[in-house]
Amino acid sequence: MLLACDPIIESNAKYEFKWGDDWDNFPYLTWKDKDKGIITYKGDNISFQNGFGAFQQMNYGCVYDTANKTLLDVIIEPIE
Repeated sequence: MLLACDPIIESNAKYEFKWGDDWDNFPYLTWKDKDKGIITYKGDNISFQNGFGAFQQMNYGCVYDTANKTLLDVIIEPIE
């Protein structure tokens, strides 16, 4: 499942992207809905390039339904 998130996250970069050196792109896990088995895998190991060539580190998450084994959503936000 997590490997399926990588290309979706990468496709959200308007220009270039680069992953950091961490071996685990999704080190954090939180329950979005514990009763339904929906979790969010989170990380901050990617940077997106802007129109001026500078890179901005991003937070990202993949919302996953463990019961149906389905990716529900991808969240990407710049780190301020």
